[in-house]
Amino acid sequence: MIGPFRKMTKYYTDDMGLRKKLTISHLVVVIIPLILVSIFLYSSFYDMVIKNMIASEQTLSVQTSDTLKATISQAAYAANSILDSQVTRELFGEEGDLSVVESVDGQKIVNYYQTILAMIDGELITDIRIYYDAPYTRLSDFNMLETPVFQPLEKMTSSYWYGILSTTADSALFCPSLYLSLTEIRENGELAYITRVPYGEGKGDAAFIAVYFSKDKIQNILSQNITVNDSAAYILNEKSTLIAASDAALTGEYFTELDRIKELTQTENNFVTAPFLEQKLYLGYHVIDNSDWYMISVIPSSTVMQKGKVLIFEFLGLYLVVVILAFIVAYRLSGSIVKRISAVVKQMQKVKLNRPERIQAVQETQDEIGGLVHTYNYMTDEINTLMEQQERTAKELRLTEFAALQAQINPHFLYNSLDMINWHTQKGEKEEAAKAIQALSKFYKLTLSKKNAAVTMAVELEHVSLYVELQNMRYDDKIELLIDIPPDMLGCMIPRLTFQPIVENAILHGIMRKPEKEGNIVITGWREGTDLVYLISDDGVGMEQEVLNQILTGEGKSSKGTRIGVYNTHRRLQLLYGESYGLTYESTVHQGTDVYIRIPEMGADYEEYHTMESTDSSLPGSSGDAADNGMQQER
Repeated sequence: MIGPFRKMTKYYTDDMGLRKKLTISHLVVVIIPLILVSIFLYSSFYDMVIKNMIASEQTLSVQTSDTLKATISQAAYAANSILDSQVTRELFGEEGDLSVVESVDGQKIVNYYQTILAMIDGELITDIRIYYDAPYTRLSDFNMLETPVFQPLEKMTSSYWYGILSTTADSALFCPSLYLSLTEIRENGELAYITRVPYGEGKGDAAFIAVYFSKDKIQNILSQNITVNDSAAYILNEKSTLIAASDAALTGEYFTELDRIKELTQTENNFVTAPFLEQKLYLGYHVIDNSDWYMISVIPSSTVMQKGKVLIFEFLGLYLVVVILAFIVAYRLSGSIVKRISAVVKQMQKVKLNRPERIQAVQETQDEIGGLVHTYNYMTDEINTLMEQQERTAKELRLTEFAALQAQINPHFLYNSLDMINWHTQKGEKEEAAKAIQALSKFYKLTLSKKNAAVTMAVELEHVSLYVELQNMRYDDKIELLIDIPPDMLGCMIPRLTFQPIVENAILHGIMRKPEKEGNIVITGWREGTDLVYLISDDGVGMEQEVLNQILTGEGKSSKGTRIGVYNTHRRLQLLYGESYGLTYESTVHQGTDVYIRIPEMGADYEEYHTMESTDSSLPGSSGDAADNGMQQER
């Protein structure tokens, strides 16, 4: 039985005609996608559903918080309208003046009273009270029996909100039920916005305006934020006092302190999972602007997971229907489509982004697709061989060019430094000569190090500082070097000997060409996206536009020297990172020069650096070629 089975399998997979293969293959297509979706797509699709649900809850939370803000703003607006009215200013103008009320027209107070009553809509604003200080007791004469707006402040001195406002500088306060007296809750409302009315001379509070509003209205808005079963939304103030809740029982079960919520979520409207008792919750908060209130949304993880599973099963059912319909259509229209043709097409499409890859065939086949696969694999092998040869050639050329650029850096700085040391020695200045020798030794220890060709910014700055120190020994401390690199960039990598050629060029051909032969060099740096940008500025003589145009081209040699040091540095960076990186010069004659150095923060191929360093036998001590005999290189 094994022999015939293998023979039948080989006939089906390799030698059977395409039409017959399609008839059998499409029967399998009905079953395989369902299995693949169940196994491979379950977790990813489930995660996508969960993320979409959380995103939807976040959007809904923003909308609900905006609605809450607009709602409670009505209470604040009513209180502020009363506070800003002309009658309020006339009534409470001066502390302790018993004639104040008598000086205000009685009809004006009546109209004022009617305006206040008109603000009470019964739906949101349930009541308004003005609690007056002792000198204004005659205001009670204007009260109506049904709604006595004017009330003595002494009735509220034992309330929690009075204690807060009388001991703080807050001008107003949103009050939860906890801040109100039992009488206020029973007769006026469960929530309130209370603002103080100061005396005209600022000697205390003449009165307090209290706008009471409905807790049920706030809770109804919170209930609209609930779209997932067993979830809750509630409002806390800065002191974690409960203001209102969509469901009192669930809120009591899920209640979490505001500081803990902020600690878990980090940012506003950021839903995160947090363990709570024996379950996990999705927590998020949103600030209700212009108040100290926060809306907290709590969603049980189990409920979200269950809803996600329902959506997945609905998707699978729909997918099954689509697969059946697709099978019927595909069976009639795809007579010439086969599996191995699709494989060839996919491999050819990959050529747009990557190298072509062979199609792995278990054995040679005899049908039309077998011949196509064999031809494609042969073509792939030939193309890959040619591409490998081209890459090796390009890499060898790149390494050779880099080594040649390094070899062009000449040792004239060493000659000048030794000449300077000799000069100090002849003058008997042993300490200066010893200091110069130590600085020069450390300079070349860094320069000739056989470690990576890429060094940290801290090492590069130490190297260039030593160079300037040596030049100051030569030029009588005429050069001031200022370094302002952010600390977090000091560990970033940079090709060795990047700054020194530019600084030397700035000294010899910028500062030393000034009549006073002294000046400043400033090195700064910053990040731009994924790039690092360094700026080396000097206040030297600057450059003409013609010289500026040629300095990075390697052309324009003069009788006094070349610009090979700066050009080499520019080409090194371009060879390492690409044409979009390197040096950029900006200069103004008689004012100075700015050199921008741009490199990628993570762009260096350090393995290639090692290869390049092993081929570098040059002595990269300096990029200048000016000797102490007066020969100077032009910019």
